[in-house]
Amino acid sequence: MLCLDHNLVVRHDETQGLPVGIFLYRRTRRPQVPEEKDMWVEFKCPICGKDLDDDKSMANFMVCDESSHGTLKFFTGDGCFFTSDQKVAEELVKKGKRVHVVDPHEFFAGHE
Repeated sequence: MLCLDHNLVVRHDETQGLPVGIFLYRRTRRPQVPEEKDMWVEFKCPICGKDLDDDKSMANFMVCDESSHGTLKFFTGDGCFFTSDQKVAEELVKKGKRVHVVDPHEFFAGHE
C-alpha cells in the first residue's frame, strides 16, 4: 500500500501495517521518477521512550505496556494515540500529539 505525504510516498507492509520504504520525489521539469531509499522507521513511546511493539490484537496499532504510564496504543493510520489515563493524555497533548481517552475495558481488552 502506498500513501502520499507531500513529496514522500511511504510503502507499507500490508501484513503488519508498518512502513517499509520511503520514495522521495524530486521536482524537475522532466517527468518525475521516484528514487527509492531503504529506510526503517522506529516508533518510540513519547512518554517513556521505549520502542512501540506491534499490537497482535488490533491491525495497524502499535502498543507500549510500560507500567509507569499504563497501556498506550498508537494507530499508524492517522498517528493518534489512545490511553485510558487522563494524565497521560494531558502529557501527550503538551507534546503536540493527538490523543483519545478511551474505556480500558473495551479498548484495551487483553492488555491491562
